[in-house]
Amino acid sequence: MFRKLLKYDLKYVWRIWWIMAVSVLGLSVVGSAVLRYVITSMMADDVTFFTIMSFFFLFICFMAIIFSLVFTEIMIFVRFYKHFFTDEGYLTFTLPVSRKSLLMSKTLSGLIWIWANVILIVICVMIFMLISPPAEAGKFFINPVAYKWLGGVIANAWSAVGAWLIVYVVIAIVLISLMFLFTLSMIQFCITIGAIIAKKLKVLAAIGIYYLINMGISFVVTFFGGIGTGMLIDGFAYKMAQVSTNQACFIVALLLIVICAIVAAVACIFECATIGKLERKLNLA
Repeated sequence: MFRKLLKYDLKYVWRIWWIMAVSVLGLSVVGSAVLRYVITSMMADDVTFFTIMSFFFLFICFMAIIFSLVFTEIMIFVRFYKHFFTDEGYLTFTLPVSRKSLLMSKTLSGLIWIWANVILIVICVMIFMLISPPAEAGKFFINPVAYKWLGGVIANAWSAVGAWLIVYVVIAIVLISLMFLFTLSMIQFCITIGAIIAKKLKVLAAIGIYYLINMGISFVVTFFGGIGTGMLIDGFAYKMAQVSTNQACFIVALLLIVICAIVAAVACIFECATIGKLERKLNLA
């Protein structure tokens, strides 16, 4: 049953998401060609009115790529709200499946779509990197100079830390996934609390709760981040310089794993709190 729920949630977003994805990819191709024209014009000191207008088009392209992630998140949370806290919620909770499975389906679906949008943005960036640099004389239209530079950066990083680079990439992917999970869980919790405590204006209540929780978390992160920065200044960097490269890489990886554990714990707290509220009486009137 969980697979069916997940499939249904994925299909709900896919109906609109693919149109946005194709549009953003199309804008990336056209925008990268326009960026090449702008770069070529500026290199030749041939700035025209069309060049200036191209800047506005590029701004639209970049904003569309960036806000595609916001668009995806809006669809995810609209789906969550409508499926639980509108008239549709009465039908949802009559399904022969636990509320825990319902919530986990929404969370996993949201995580999948956010990662899909991140991959979409990466593809858009890769298109810009491949097309926007002006073509070299006598060569093909595309210019992989940006990829050569990126390859050099990766090669230098590998020379510095070796196979630890793979470890850092894996930890980074895990940490980013956990940050996405944390954001999803927190906003789902805020929507749930807002829907329970408010008979009307549930969305506004959820937004207010979100900002209150976000301010509290920001204060805690800033406070402990300041302490961590003080520790770094007071001797951590000096001690790291006294150990071998492998030991230093291990310590950094261990610190990143600790951060992953903290983020995962907070995300689980929000998830469990949301499940607890869904298991109790809901104000769906």
